[in-house]
Amino acid sequence: MASRGAGGDRGLAIASALLLCGCRDGADLQVAQDQQGATFAVQPRSEGVQNCIESVSVYPAAPDDAPPLWEISGGRSSDMCVTRLRYGELPTGFGATKAAPALQPGRSYRVLVTGAGFSAATRFERAPPRQ
Repeated sequence: MASRGAGGDRGLAIASALLLCGCRDGADLQVAQDQQGATFAVQPRSEGVQNCIESVSVYPAAPDDAPPLWEISGGRSSDMCVTRLRYGELPTGFGATKAAPALQPGRSYRVLVTGAGFSAATRFERAPPRQ
């Protein structure tokens, strides 16, 4: 039997977080792109529910055990609810361990967003610049 190693454990931890955090109705994660970058937005699956983002992690799509390119966390203030944010920009009350590297056109990425009672994930390919 092959050993998963630390990277495989990270993938397992992400999958576990998705299962554990999905205890409410959940949310869908949408990615919108323009010439300057990407915007991530959570859409609740049920009316009357507001899914406030508390953390975002962006990874290369492959390999599965790749470290995050950009991770931010925060947003637990009761008077603020972030439901949309732009890659590389920190909303008020959020912090990052490093600056976000540029997303490369034609490359695929994974995004994981979590908050109180929900998690959402998706993959996207960075669109090439328009001529």
